[in-house]
Amino acid sequence: MDMSHKRKIGDTMDFSAAVQKIMTDVENGNTEPLILHLTQDRGWQCDYTQNQYGEIFEFVEDVLQQDPFAVQFTGSDMARGSFPHVCDKLLGLRLNNEYNSMYATSADKEMLATLVHFFEENAGALTQDATDYLS
Repeated sequence: MDMSHKRKIGDTMDFSAAVQKIMTDVENGNTEPLILHLTQDRGWQCDYTQNQYGEIFEFVEDVLQQDPFAVQFTGSDMARGSFPHVCDKLLGLRLNNEYNSMYATSADKEMLATLVHFFEENAGALTQDATDYLS
C-alpha cells in the first residue's frame, strides 16, 4: 500500500478516538473527503482521501479492498453535529454498508435489517462504551 502521499489524521485507534480526531472537520463544515475504516489489526483509522488537487490517493483502493464497508464522507456531511451525533451517524452508515452487502449476497436480510433499524432508532440512547463495543 503506497502511503507516501497519505494525509493521516491519526494512527489506529478505537471508534471514539477516530471520531474525535475528525471533530474539527465536522465543526468547520470541511468538504475535504474522508474515509473511516477498520485496519488489519481491527482498529479504526480515519484518513483524507484526496490531495489538494482533488486526486484520490492510491491507498484508498487498498483500504476499500481490505474493508469494503468503509464509510466515505466529509465533515460537512455531519451537519456540524455533536460528538454523539457524529458517532451515531458514522456507525449507522457503517451498518448500512454492511447491510447492503449482505442484502446483495442473499444473507439473512431480515435479521440484519432489524439490527440496523434498531440501531438507527436507539443510537442516541446508547452509552459511548456501548457504541465503541458495537463498532
